Amino acid sequence: MAKLNILVTGANGFIGKIFLNRLDQQKYNIFALAKQDDSNIKYSRLIKFFFQDISTPFHLEETFDYIFHFAALNVTHVDKASYEAYALVNVAGTQNLIKAVHTKKFIFMSTAKVYQKTGKVIREDSPVQPEGDYEKSKFAAEEICRHFLKPDQLIILRPVNIVGPGQTDKAMLPIFFKNAMENQPINVFAPRQSVLQLLYIDDVLRLFEMLLAQDSVCGVFNLSSQDQISLEDLVLNIVRMTNSRSVIKFSNLEKAPKGEVIGTKAKDILGWEAKVSIEEVLHKFYTSLKYMFDRIPMRKNPCE
Repeated sequence: MAKLNILVTGANGFIGKIFLNRLDQQKYNIFALAKQDDSNIKYSRLIKFFFQDISTPFHLEETFDYIFHFAALNVTHVDKASYEAYALVNVAGTQNLIKAVHTKKFIFMSTAKVYQKTGKVIREDSPVQPEGDYEKSKFAAEEICRHFLKPDQLIILRPVNIVGPGQTDKAMLPIFFKNAMENQPINVFAPRQSVLQLLYIDDVLRLFEMLLAQDSVCGVFNLSSQDQISLEDLVLNIVRMTNSRSVIKFSNLEKAPKGEVIGTKAKDILGWEAKVSIEEVLHKFYTSLKYMFDRIPMRKNPCE
């Protein structure tokens, strides 16, 4: 049986990098695309690496069986970006990619943040009302995909917060853990009663493997875990787990929007469901960070 040609965009990002390094090169011809080089990618496993800024038009001669489109601009409260900046990469970049390639299946990584928070459970047919510029750009990119691709070509994934070792310290969990392990203040900018669903990266990778094994699948899929935790309890658990002396500062007094994301469609059609609980997620995250922190000098709390 001929190997499938797999292209992964956003190869330098958290999800793309891990997925590339775990794809079985005995089963797939692996291609990667990113804006710049990254020394953590095992290039020997790749057929080709395309160094390409997707915000400008381009063309690739190769034909692919699957494209996993992870390349995107996504910043947190640590940085700022305008909608124009998001749209250039997430919307125009997605259109440039679709026009640049030939593929049988296009898998687009969107976000569960596109849904309207109504206080009810959120399924794939729930109302869409993105609020922030990032999620607005992601939904606009979904529309681009639907316009240029046939329905049986397209899979749109709308995950909750994907977490795991290897995330940059701009993401929520790395920031909280890093500050706690260094006894630094933990500043929480979202409402303390915000309800979070965390999805561990290994569960996501298992879904990707299922998609590669079921080529007739198409449509929109929510990706979520059944576990939930409030933002306040999450931070308190991290402080307890790390035996931290960090001071927790909640600066957002607004009422937290509610809405549990349900991923039963993925279970019904693909046989997939998240297996890693929030407790396991935090333990795995802490174990990986502690391994690194034990090998570098800790910074002291300037208040001591």
